[in-house]
Amino acid sequence: MPTAALPLPARASLAQPAAAAEPMRCIRYRGLSLGSHFQPIFSVAHGRAVGYEGLIRAWHEDGRLESPATLLAMPSDGRACLELDRSCRTLHVHNFTRQDSGQAWLFLNLNSQYLVSERPDIGFTRDLLQSAGIAAQRLVIEIIESEVRDQDQLRRFIHYFRELGCLIAIDDFGAGHSNFDRI
Repeated sequence: MPTAALPLPARASLAQPAAAAEPMRCIRYRGLSLGSHFQPIFSVAHGRAVGYEGLIRAWHEDGRLESPATLLAMPSDGRACLELDRSCRTLHVHNFTRQDSGQAWLFLNLNSQYLVSERPDIGFTRDLLQSAGIAAQRLVIEIIESEVRDQDQLRRFIHYFRELGCLIAIDDFGAGHSNFDRI
């Protein structure tokens, strides 16, 4: 997928962790501009945002927004889905580092089905964090619920992320396929 830095359109509502140290970047995907939106994760105990979840936003050249569900349904197979997933994570990590976020955590969704079915190089996240200069301890990998048949492969990926120093969270725990046995 070709990537390029694009200015954000005035209509794109992109929350930022704090004052932007540098403007956020966008990439192009199948005629759409993609940008990051950082949703605050608040801690009641701390009384403040402790992290930000990177969410994708897509829009057409004329400024019309496209839903994330439509964007994520565009790839035709598992490999293309994994590539889009990686492109979104790369965009979010690099945009997050451009913000004045202090030591806040970055929460990123990861579809575990693509990790297992496509068996990608597990060094991607390590290399991404190194290139962006962000400590693995600031990254929370949110595993998106999906039915994964190869539980051993999923365990290997989770173990790898933990070894890197990342935190692991189950996205929307209690709905769909997650349960206490999987934890």
